[in-house]
Amino acid sequence: MDNGDYNRKLDELDYLFNDDDAPLEPSRLWMLLAELVRHDQNPPGETKATS
Repeated sequence: MDNGDYNRKLDELDYLFNDDDAPLEPSRLWMLLAELVRHDQNPPGETKATS
């Protein structure tokens, strides 16, 4: 996921959490959160060290 995708997902998450007119879609919220966490754990361009 590139930075543009990441920011779009953050914006959508913000909308779903904070806008009273946003549809209540718990599965969508969890999916977005999982994708964002995966990105944060393995940022693009960062390599994991192996032992």
